[in-house]
Amino acid sequence: MASIVAEPAARGRRFGLKPVQWMMLAVIALALGFGGWSLRGSLARTVTIAEAKEASGTVQVFGYLHSKGAYDDHHNWTFDIQGHDGSTLKVVHPTKPGNFEDAISVAATGRFNAEKGVFEAEQLLVKCPSKYQEQEQAGM
Repeated sequence: MASIVAEPAARGRRFGLKPVQWMMLAVIALALGFGGWSLRGSLARTVTIAEAKEASGTVQVFGYLHSKGAYDDHHNWTFDIQGHDGSTLKVVHPTKPGNFEDAISVAATGRFNAEKGVFEAEQLLVKCPSKYQEQEQAGM
């Protein structure tokens, strides 16, 4: 005759884990949560100019330079970019990028300020054509 003997639950264990193991899982969960929270600003999706004007969070918008740019009254670098559909967007950034004069296009990461009607860029990625012309001549 077979008998079923239930093992008594280990003292202080829940789901087979010791309290120390639960604390380690909590620390790992907190670290993952903090890491995700820290990366939220760097995970920007790329949108068109029209979508950037409607977006509520941080986005990245790509465009060709439509103006040479200038510093405004608040000492911010202001310039216009033009999208593939011909629409333009005024971009504001605290500083002028070093190779801005040679640039043909810009990828700006930031938020659209509807009250001011400008895209407030936190980061600018300036595409310089001379780098790519050298690669084309070398046959790359």
